[in-house]
Amino acid sequence: MAISFLILSGHSCFADSPLRSTQFFEAYKDEEIVKIAAEADGVLNDKLIDFILNKENPIDLKLAAINRLVLLKENLYNSEILVNYAIENGLYQNKSELYRLSDADLKICLAYLQAFDEKVSLSVALSTAWSATYRNKTSFSIHIIYAIIEAQMINYQDEWCKIYQATDKVRQNTSLKMDMKPEAVKIIFEYMDLYQEYCEE
Repeated sequence: MAISFLILSGHSCFADSPLRSTQFFEAYKDEEIVKIAAEADGVLNDKLIDFILNKENPIDLKLAAINRLVLLKENLYNSEILVNYAIENGLYQNKSELYRLSDADLKICLAYLQAFDEKVSLSVALSTAWSATYRNKTSFSIHIIYAIIEAQMINYQDEWCKIYQATDKVRQNTSLKMDMKPEAVKIIFEYMDLYQEYCEE
């Protein structure tokens, strides 16, 4: 099966790609926060930000809301909105403090938003996501989002096998705690497994 894949040397999101095609929010579409995200026209609002910043909310639901928010949207600036909101409301003194934070859940949410943001390079998003996995070595949700961003970074057609491997290694990691709905995991791998054929050539 041929897969349309554009080279990503800088920052560009396109329809048929790991970021755009892993629409796992479908497994959470009946959740109120995902419904709010669906009506937000691609822009973070106070309800979404408060939900993301609340440490009591489950990480998979936060990520599902983000996944729905950014669906098919371009030129987004949501990571900047989140950072500015957190600083303006006294949660953090400045950007440096926020980026040094040890909250892995917030880090991966920020990274996921960065991955879609026009002003942020994908390498920055990947670095933020890696920091989240470093701080939480057991969350499947955190590690699979990191892997999806990593897969998006792969920018040569002859390395498409590595796109498959990026998420497959998360699937094979038995030390991770499954904190994402099985239906959501299925949606992710239904797309990512399309790249497996390139590992058989």
